[in-house]
Amino acid sequence: MKDCLIVTRDFTYHRGPSNPHKCLHFKKGEFIYIGDDHHYVESIGWLVSLHTDTHPPFFIPSAYLEKYYLNNLYMYSDIALSINYHQLKVDQSLDRRDAELFQYHSTQLSYWNQLMNGSDEKQKVVSL
Repeated sequence: MKDCLIVTRDFTYHRGPSNPHKCLHFKKGEFIYIGDDHHYVESIGWLVSLHTDTHPPFFIPSAYLEKYYLNNLYMYSDIALSINYHQLKVDQSLDRRDAELFQYHSTQLSYWNQLMNGSDEKQKVVSL
């Protein structure tokens, strides 16, 4: 899965104050693919090419992408790493019989698995 982001919280990207009708709405679990066609505009900076299964290709300034990335997006591989980490911690808490750590890490594991499985199901449907 090349350069794929997964939305972890619903959010709306407003393309500009002069064009309020061109808002893009993203839902939790949706894939956002990073394209290869990026541009540099001196007054704006880097424009990153993105697309989803429901939105045609569009450009977003890299500064906005960073803002959204920090709050609403995760790389697919980062989610897989989180799942591995929390699974390890669940196993360790069971070995140590630590109920509090078990509860915390199993809750986190469940959250990330649900996000990943929902994304996997969407990916399977798209590939059919």
